[in-house]
Parts: sequence; structure tokens; C-alpha cells
Amino acid sequence: MDMSCVFDGYIMTFSKIKTNVLILLTVVVCSVMVVTKMTNAMKNMNMSTSIENDKYVKFNPPSAVNTTRPSQHNKSIQDTHPGKKNAYLLTANANSERTRHSMNTLTIAGFSVVLSMCEVVPDIKSGMVWSNKNTFIRIIKHYIQSNSTAWLYLFEDDIDVLTNTSIQDIEQNLSESTLFTYLGICAPKTTPSGGKCGRCAHAMRFSYAGSRDVLLFNTVSKHQLSTGNIPLDEPFFDVVVEGWCLVNGGFSVVHLELESPQDHRHNGLFFQNRDKFKSLIDS
Repeated sequence: MDMSCVFDGYIMTFSKIKTNVLILLTVVVCSVMVVTKMTNAMKNMNMSTSIENDKYVKFNPPSAVNTTRPSQHNKSIQDTHPGKKNAYLLTANANSERTRHSMNTLTIAGFSVVLSMCEVVPDIKSGMVWSNKNTFIRIIKHYIQSNSTAWLYLFEDDIDVLTNTSIQDIEQNLSESTLFTYLGICAPKTTPSGGKCGRCAHAMRFSYAGSRDVLLFNTVSKHQLSTGNIPLDEPFFDVVVEGWCLVNGGFSVVHLELESPQDHRHNGLFFQNRDKFKSLIDS
């Protein structure tokens, strides 16, 4: 046997093995790099989510009040004027006098009114209250998904105004707040930073960032509200907004100097006309 041929054969076999090993190492290195990048990306996403959620993680004790939460209803919202400055009006009866009056008030101000029907949860004692909150949440989610306007205007069907107003007047009197503005407020409290927080959800304005933030607060925060509930367990949406407001240092009120003729503790451009329209969720 020619030993040179055998040696050449070994050389060729070794070269093939070397080439295969190099290819295998290249594949392994590339795979490790890809996995490392994916792992780092997932860590960054988790860190971002953790930081966002930690904003509302409080050391307050969990709520002692255990309120059963009904499931969220997913009824579509009739947006008949897409692209325009809409005013979303919560109501349980589209043909009622209170609804017609509120629609007229908002239309005169220059809004395109979008009726948002509240769905009653019959098997729960506080069904009307939960229905009210669930409808607010549904509208805010709808607004975030559509994101068609810079601000979301929300009203309940018992509103009235103390003076003639317009969208232009409202916007001229709005502060630099990037999250939220009270268009009407009950029992306002002044925060250390000079902002205002209070009750009543009859007239509010959320930005896109504010809409996302208040939903996050309602979902993940363990902050104990004035009622003793955490936000997710709190059936009254105005109590949730008040707690969110306090955490953020307070917000502005449009025409804070105006007082309801029925209650001097109710301030702002829009007030609840309780003489004409009784509360449907407090009664």
C-alpha cells in the first residue's frame, strides 16, 4: 500500500472533519447570539412593564372589603361622528328627558354626542353602580384602541351648565395637564402641589396617556382608596379617579370659581342638576 496515499486520505478526512466542526461551531455561536438577544429583549420588556406597574404598587394593606366584580360587558359604542370632537354620554335610557337635556347641552357647546348605554347587572345588589363603572372603563378602552382624537370627553346624563359655554371656551381654560382635567367636581380637596381632587364623574376629560394610566391604576394598583377598597374592587368610578388623582398630585378644574346653585361644594363648568334629575345609582 502506498503510504503517501493513506496519509493524503487522512489529511482529506481531517480537513472534512475540521470544516464540519467549524460549521457546527458557527451554527452554535449564532444560535447563542440569537437566544441571548431574545433573552435580553424579554428582560427589557419585563423590566419596562415592572417599572410601569411599580408606579402603583403601594405598601398599603389590602382592602378589607371584598366586593364581587361582575364581568365587563363588551357592547360596542355607537360612534356616529368619527374624527370629530366627541362627547361620550353615559345613559341607561336613550329616550329619557335627562338624556335629551344633556345631549342638547353638549350639542349647543359644539360637541358631537355619542350615546354609551349602561348595562345593568341584575344579579348583583350594586348592579347600577358597577354598570356605571364598567361603561366608563369600556369607553376608555374604546378610545385607546381608536385613538382618533387628542382628548376623551366623558359625561353622565344629569349635567347642566352655569353659563353658556363652547368647546373653544373649555379648551382655552384648560391647564397644561397632560393626563386629565375635571370639567366639574364635587367636594374638591387641594393637594400639596396645588392641584384639585374630588368626587363625581359627571364631566371629565382624559388624554390618551391619562386613559392608559387610569386603566393601569384601576387594574394593578394596591393603593387603598378612601372607601377602604383597592381600585379594582371599588364599584364607584369617581372614587377610583379621586384616588388616581391624589397619587398624581391633583389636576385642574375648568372654571373652579363657579359653584352649583344647589350645592356650594360642587364646582366647575358642568354640575349635576339634582333638582331636575335624581341620582340613579345613589338612590
